[in-house]
Amino acid sequence: MENTGERLAGKLRSEGARTSEFFKGIHGDAWQQVVFSSTENPIWSIRDVFEHLVISEDLLRALFREVAAGHEGAPPGFKVDDANNAALGTLRVLSLAEVFSRFQTGRDLTAAFAETLTSDQFATIGRHPFLGLCTLEEMLRLISVHNAMHVKDIKKSLSQQEK
Repeated sequence: MENTGERLAGKLRSEGARTSEFFKGIHGDAWQQVVFSSTENPIWSIRDVFEHLVISEDLLRALFREVAAGHEGAPPGFKVDDANNAALGTLRVLSLAEVFSRFQTGRDLTAAFAETLTSDQFATIGRHPFLGLCTLEEMLRLISVHNAMHVKDIKKSLSQQEK
């Protein structure tokens, strides 16, 4: 019977492959298509959203390691939007091929990390930057949901562009 770590790692790998395939279908100027824009937040292009997925997974994996080791997780009062906006554009110096490579490497590391966790560690409560207090298992599950939400945002933006 598959354990929690193996099951989550499999889900992370399959969702990561779907996300990667989606982004591989974007070409040329479409990468500059605006996905988000508001008075509170800067403009986010499709490339910005993809880079955000790479950066956030790397940062979250580090946070997950801390929670697994018994630490509290994100500090109280952590502002997700501020952190996301501060990181915006930090990977622009990389080629798209390098961003894809970072995405795949990050996902492989997250899945491998999930496979190392014990049932007690999955049940550890910590503070997620968005969810607040929750189990480490819930935190790991959110990565796939996070990616799927942003892919949906991009599809909506692309469909509006076609009209």
